[in-house]
Amino acid sequence: MLQFFKKWDLFLKWWLFFTLICVGAVLAGTNGIFMLVWAADFTKLSFLIGAVTAYFILRSGKLAYKLGKKNSITAEEGYEACADNESTWFTSDVMLTIGMLGTVIGFIIMLGATFAGGGAITIPALQAALMKMSGGASAALFTTASGLLCGLLIRIQAFITSQYIDKFTRSCDCRLSY
Repeated sequence: MLQFFKKWDLFLKWWLFFTLICVGAVLAGTNGIFMLVWAADFTKLSFLIGAVTAYFILRSGKLAYKLGKKNSITAEEGYEACADNESTWFTSDVMLTIGMLGTVIGFIIMLGATFAGGGAITIPALQAALMKMSGGASAALFTTASGLLCGLLIRIQAFITSQYIDKFTRSCDCRLSY
């Protein structure tokens, strides 16, 4: 029984991680978080970030399953697993970058719409400017939060996979230098 858990260690860790993400997503959905983000983030970059994250978490699960089926690993298979995992590391950085891009877009919209008129400052004009600013600020903050959270989730998965690949290749006398 212990051998089973040792062999499927990476996949079981991925499954636990995936299950926790699904529980978090269900809780966020039932509490209206997704609808709030949909309404506030006019760029919809938060949902692009979420979709890419889901793809790479599932892709990591596929790699974990593939490695769990093996009793030994060749150098070529080790390098292939490392290459698959490297793209996951890269994607975690891309999620952060897309989140920051949404922040910049939100601030451009927020500041550009506010000060573009150049007319007299009246109470109704100031109220309208504040409404436009809040929309840009919401988009900026939601894309930043999405990029940070999703980048972190992908990074955690990539780290767990890297640790497993290193341990697995060491036990098979197949040292990788990457």
